[in-house]
Amino acid sequence: MSEEAKPEIGEWQASDDGSHIYSDDFTFDAMLVLSGNFGSVAKRKRYADQIARSLNEITALRAALDEERAKVERLRAFAQSLNHRDWARQSMFNHGLVDSAGDPTALLSGRGEAGSDGRG
Repeated sequence: MSEEAKPEIGEWQASDDGSHIYSDDFTFDAMLVLSGNFGSVAKRKRYADQIARSLNEITALRAALDEERAKVERLRAFAQSLNHRDWARQSMFNHGLVDSAGDPTALLSGRGEAGSDGRG
């Protein structure tokens, strides 16, 4: 499986004549060459500026998406820990090790009810 190249994070800019678009990030020292029939240097420059703006917007959106993905992963891990705690608490209750509130001392003092298997 090939490794995905991490894109340069910019800021992307167009050259003065619009012939290329480059990034301030020197991870790859990337430069995009722009060629075509624009009719004038001014039109090519406007087109190159538009592409640079789009690349910068994509970079910002990607960063925001990465932050949201990290939040989702933290929430997923938290939910799994809650599920594990609920499962562990139910298992301890079923084995008479804690009362329904999860208090192990209640059973020792006779205040709590035993688990479903009758132990406790």
